[in-house]
Amino acid sequence: MFRVERKSIAWVLLVAIVLGALVYGTYRRQTEQRLAISQAQTQAAYGAIISGYAEFADVTQGWLVGDRRAYALIRDLLGDVPEARGQLYRYLYPFFETLRTKHVRQIQFIGRDGRSRLRMHAPELFGDNLFAIRPLIKAAIEHGRPMSGFENGRVFHGFRYVYPVVDGDAVIGAMEVSLSFSAIRQLLTAGMPENTAVRFFLRRDDLLRTLDMGQDRAGMLALFHSMYATATVHPGFVTEDLEHPLYGEQAEPVPASVQQIEAALGRDAAAAAGMDRGAAFARHTCLDWRTCYLVNFMPVRDRSGAAVAYIVTQSPDASQIGRVTLLGGAYLFGVLVLSALLVTGMNWLRSREQMRVISQYVGKGIYVVDRDGVISYANPAAAALLGFKVDELLGRKAHDLLHAESNGQSVPAADCPILQVALHGDTHQSGSELFRCKDGSTLPVEVTASPIRELGQITGVVTLFSDIRERLAAEARLRQSDAAFNQAAEGVLITDARNRIVAINHAFTQLTGYSEADVLGKNPRMLSSGQQTPEYYQQMWTEIERYGHWQGEVYNRRKNGSVYPEWLSIAAIKDAEGSVTSYVAVFNDISDIKDKEARLGFHGAPRHPHRAAEPILVRRSSRPRPGRIGAQQPPRCCPVHGSRPVQAGQRQPGTRCRRPVADRYRRAHRHVPAAGGYPGPTGWRRIRHPDRTSE
Repeated sequence: MFRVERKSIAWVLLVAIVLGALVYGTYRRQTEQRLAISQAQTQAAYGAIISGYAEFADVTQGWLVGDRRAYALIRDLLGDVPEARGQLYRYLYPFFETLRTKHVRQIQFIGRDGRSRLRMHAPELFGDNLFAIRPLIKAAIEHGRPMSGFENGRVFHGFRYVYPVVDGDAVIGAMEVSLSFSAIRQLLTAGMPENTAVRFFLRRDDLLRTLDMGQDRAGMLALFHSMYATATVHPGFVTEDLEHPLYGEQAEPVPASVQQIEAALGRDAAAAAGMDRGAAFARHTCLDWRTCYLVNFMPVRDRSGAAVAYIVTQSPDASQIGRVTLLGGAYLFGVLVLSALLVTGMNWLRSREQMRVISQYVGKGIYVVDRDGVISYANPAAAALLGFKVDELLGRKAHDLLHAESNGQSVPAADCPILQVALHGDTHQSGSELFRCKDGSTLPVEVTASPIRELGQITGVVTLFSDIRERLAAEARLRQSDAAFNQAAEGVLITDARNRIVAINHAFTQLTGYSEADVLGKNPRMLSSGQQTPEYYQQMWTEIERYGHWQGEVYNRRKNGSVYPEWLSIAAIKDAEGSVTSYVAVFNDISDIKDKEARLGFHGAPRHPHRAAEPILVRRSSRPRPGRIGAQQPPRCCPVHGSRPVQAGQRQPGTRCRRPVADRYRRAHRHVPAAGGYPGPTGWRRIRHPDRTSE
């Protein structure tokens, strides 16, 4: 009996050990899968944010170069004109203050010799040479092309975008736009699961090497210690004190749970080793058996490829309690081998089925390869995007079958960046890959490839990719629209539905004298000269609400106070539901036309005090007729019906000359619509000889 009991106990212990191993292994596999997916999502979100801010920096640089006044001052500044520094600072200060709300940390102008000419955030600091500590600036000036990346500075660090400033064919200096991590953190937090904390850590040694100690070593060290605090997660890294006066940002309080997780990571030798190597990795860190976090470590690299900072995201593992409860129950109550295997198998199958269902219905293509690059899994979206059936992808080598180009170049399998993930464990994210479809065509895709780890070993790579043809086409259309908007000869003004100015073009500034900083967010009534009555504008808005557009002649006032006549066209832009989303106004200065009318002696007293006289111009016909339409001849006086003709050399009263011109003008315009339908300046042509009006 005792022997049977001992055997039973032994079998129970053996089954408990086997069951415990199975349960623990299942828990580890599920955790690794969740870490892999979380890491891929974080990398994709981070890459999209960096791409978006690169476009934001391009737009900022384009505006500064495109603004004639700003470019002239920049050129003078880089040409060492003494007064240019103060003039440029005053001119750009409103624009820079607006950019600071978007977390732009600094705008800086650097001469060709590498010396700082103007820092918008600290105009009193200039003249120091930056070539020794700022490789991006030196490369942009030497090679004459934009450079971007993360880089430390003497005081500030950030994501920097450096553009060469060109005068003719010569590079005369560079302009830099730097973004703080606060902008990245806010957008990344918004795109991550709820209650995700995003933290930023800088490598202490790289910051200290970048600081130019010089003779004031003690002062620079004191400044360093006042701006940074040692990170709990690793003593070799520091965090920013955003409330420092040089930063001037509002620091977000660090929750107690985040501090506890960082303290736990500080005791994690694997996390410390990963940060020392500068590798991308993820950790599953628990405060207790119910509270666990998926922690992703993303290295931020400088131009040389060295990891100089880390972005760390902490997302609550919402499934932790459920998984522990389920597997713990299976362990405690699965004393029978069959029951234990059944429960464990069901949990494993359920987890696999959940992953399969998620991957099948997600909009992005997903495929998994082993360490040899052979496809072991592909979801329907991947097959549909590439024109294959799922069975046609399985068992094939992904690189030979699908990967056409990487970063615009064909690469062999040995250098394939996706396959390199399985060797080195670093996540690969790229927005310039080409995949080959079944019919031989190529598909531009955005790719995120992350390693799959099982029990600490890399067993394969999961690759997420999406079709970016629509995005590329939209970006091209956006660039074309922006070019057309800014190169139009007419002044263009766009407001929102509440009639607040949101955009103007260069012609608007040239015609009115107002810059974008002067008018953004304001009502267009600031341009009014006061010569039109309130009834005039009430009638104008009545027509816009009724017909969706209006055009007519108004008098407006420039920034310098001068009043000028303009031909104005306004259109209401509506959405699919018919609600007005914005208004677009296009106008031309018609001062020259009014002067010509005056020289012709045409006064055309308006029938209403707020309606100006129609200009003496003839609308271009949609069916041109032969004759000297474009001939420019001075207007001749014509005999008035019922009076004697004008003799050569005989002087007649002016009215005898003007009346036939006005009569011919009215006859020529008998089909022209009344005010509110008169054609804009682009529809006008030169006045003909009075005797050729019928031509």
